Amino acid sequence: MSNVTLIFAIACLCVAVQAQTGRPRDREICANENSRCERNQRRLGRDNDVSNVFNNHCRQSNRGWRNISHCELTLATCRLTLENCSIINCANVRRSLAGGTTGRPTPSSRTTTPRIPSPQTTRRGPGPSNQDASSSNYS
Repeated sequence: MSNVTLIFAIACLCVAVQAQTGRPRDREICANENSRCERNQRRLGRDNDVSNVFNNHCRQSNRGWRNISHCELTLATCRLTLENCSIINCANVRRSLAGGTTGRPTPSSRTTTPRIPSPQTTRRGPGPSNQDASSSNYS
């Protein structure tokens, strides 16, 4: 039984290491997507609605933001999702396009919605009595 557990633990460790290792195939996918986008850029235009919204958002938080094209945003998105498993934000896109590594996201770099606690219904002492509906003010 302990041998089976040991083999299972080693297999899990190997899978975890493989999941965290960047695969060359991911870089090929991103390079192919980028070259296809650039081939069609003359016909489709440099910008689109998504890149315009992203640029406007980033400019609000960083006055020095340089507009990026649709193809640049596509390349950065591909790199961040496939290669690094990072969130797509202005800083990570800028680092990705500059050739820097964004690395794996740290818990402090993730943006999460704060948990809103559900209302607690605790009963303290005698509450309002549930009177009969027929004894209301409407007689």
